[in-house]
Amino acid sequence: MAKPDGNVAVVSGAARGQGRSHAVELAAAGASVIAPDICADLEGDTYPPARPEDLEETARLIEKAGVRARPTIVDVRERSAVRNAIAQGVQALGRLDIVVADAGIAPMGKCQTIRSWSDTIDTDLVGVFQR
Repeated sequence: MAKPDGNVAVVSGAARGQGRSHAVELAAAGASVIAPDICADLEGDTYPPARPEDLEETARLIEKAGVRARPTIVDVRERSAVRNAIAQGVQALGRLDIVVADAGIAPMGKCQTIRSWSDTIDTDLVGVFQR
């Protein structure tokens, strides 16, 4: 596999957890990162969501590796918003080489609704970059 040095990656769900880990590892290997995350509450989630300050910390960690970060608050369930965020990131960073579709939620418990189920499916299965 080619090394990501000099490449640009998009990592959805980048504000914390696995998404942050992927973004920081790619940055350590030399890739600049477009970092979208919703950073907001979703109905039915049983754990606290990422916040804007989490995404800011991810951007700081990416830039600490000596590459560029393009953090953006965007809901991956909104495909046109995702396309726009990625297009703006590509315009700022010059290209797109790597896509890591890591955004995901896992609401649990007895209080789940049809809306929380739909949010889970829409978040976990959405394509990050579609033509």
